[in-house]
Parts: sequence; C-alpha cells; structure tokens
Amino acid sequence: MNTRRLVFLLWSTLAVGGVGGIISASILMMVEGGPIKSVLDALIGVVSWFGSGMVYAALSLLGYFVFNMLQTLGLSLFPKPYRGLWSTLLLAISFIVLVDLLFYPVLLGQGYAFKVLTPLTVLALLSFALIITYLKVKQTGRSALAPTLFFMFVFTLLELIPALRLENMRAFFDMALPLSLANAYQVLIAGRIFNKQKE
Repeated sequence: MNTRRLVFLLWSTLAVGGVGGIISASILMMVEGGPIKSVLDALIGVVSWFGSGMVYAALSLLGYFVFNMLQTLGLSLFPKPYRGLWSTLLLAISFIVLVDLLFYPVLLGQGYAFKVLTPLTVLALLSFALIITYLKVKQTGRSALAPTLFFMFVFTLLELIPALRLENMRAFFDMALPLSLANAYQVLIAGRIFNKQKE
C-alpha cells in the first residue's frame, strides 16, 4: 500500500468515526430528550461529538493494525497445509469469549463483570459482527470468515474496555457505535485498497 492509500484509509476511518460520534450523540439526545438551547450550542455539540468519534476511530485504527500484525504472525506459525488451524483457533477463541460473557458469570452467581455487558448487549455486538463477516466473506471469500469475526467481535470488545470500566450504558453506547462503525469500515475497505495497489 502506498502512502496516498494509507493516508486515505487513516483519514476516511477517522471521518467515519466522527460521523458515528454525531449519530450516537444524536440518538442519546433523542432518547434522553435534552433540549438544544441555541444554534451555537448545537454547532459546538456537533463539533465535540465529531471529535470524540474521531478519538474512538483512532483507537479502532490502532486495534486494526495490531490485529493485522497478529494475523500475519499467526499464519506464519503454521506451514501452508495447516494454516486452517489458525482460523479454527480464532473461531474457538471467539466462541469461548461468547460463552464466557453469556454464561460464566451467571454460573458463578456473581452477576456480570460489567453492568452494561448484558446478554442483549453481547448479542447485539455479535449480530453486528456476523453481518460484517457475511459481507466480507461475500467480498473476498470464505478464508475471511474467522479473522473477520474474531476482529469484529473479540477485538471490538477489547477496544471497548475503557467504556465498560465506567459501567455506564450511555458512555458505552457513545463509544461502541463510532468504534464499531470504524472497525467495520476498515474491514470492508482495506481489502479493496490492497487489491487496487496490487493491480
């Protein structure tokens, strides 16, 4: 990937995160019924929401590059005939994380580790991850299934830990929407950028 395409990926991802920040804040305002006092307040709000969304998108970018390094390292550990084991490992980890979040705290009688990470929240994140995985598989083939699902579900949860620690649903939603959109955008657009570069 040349510098121009890398810069495009960086800035476009930040823009997607910024728009996601505006959308999440707008939804929260509609739900909470907060009045807008003036046009100036609205403009300041939009700018601040866009900025916070860009911060979350920057975290998404960092996570995506870390994941790509992990994916490259993981594939290099297995000889070519056995690289399917890496995909199996990613799917197994994703399944373990899902089961752990849904059932393990209840079985121990300790409730949930994070108050906002309810079964409904986990299933919503999983559903979004499955949708993006489906689109990615249609775009590039079945080999993208395991890494895409792992990144969209497990890595997104890891990136959301700062919001989860606050144990506040508003803060969680405020971060989850722009972060998830930025992750999805990178997954779907990066391959096209790489393919264009190869051509």
